[in-house]
Amino acid sequence: MFGNYEGFRQSLALSNVSVVPDTQARLGNLPNATTGVYAPVANLNRAMLPYTQLWPDPNGPELLSAGLPSGTRALL
Repeated sequence: MFGNYEGFRQSLALSNVSVVPDTQARLGNLPNATTGVYAPVANLNRAMLPYTQLWPDPNGPELLSAGLPSGTRALL
């Protein structure tokens, strides 16, 4: 009598994290790269702001760049 079994199991931990504009960026304000203070974008066409609603609302933490705000948040 002879028996054989070969099994392959793979467990993947997939994380689905997206990056979306934060609340201030959706209003046309972006942080300064050196101070992190939010200010209105000077040459932004305000007619484009309604299109920011096409991105889902963020529900994750704020994403920082060198410890300063980046204008983005995570979408978990």
